[in-house]
Amino acid sequence: MGDLITNAEQERARVLDELSEAAGQEAAWRDRKEALMLKAKSLNISARKIGEHAFMSDVGAAKAIDRKRAEPDVGTASSET
Repeated sequence: MGDLITNAEQERARVLDELSEAAGQEAAWRDRKEALMLKAKSLNISARKIGEHAFMSDVGAAKAIDRKRAEPDVGTASSET
């Protein structure tokens, strides 16, 4: 009985570790996608065309671009400490 419980606990831990890894990868890919969408917009590509290539609506693409533009630029941000 102890082995079954131990095995189940180990399997749960493995699945949660894998889930955390996948979530981290997803966040990295989302950041990359949004950066590319912003770059595309800076090259005067329409939100409709960007949306087509990002598999989202033109409105969704425009909102994602606006959110990315609103993010502070970490490289040039200054702290007031």
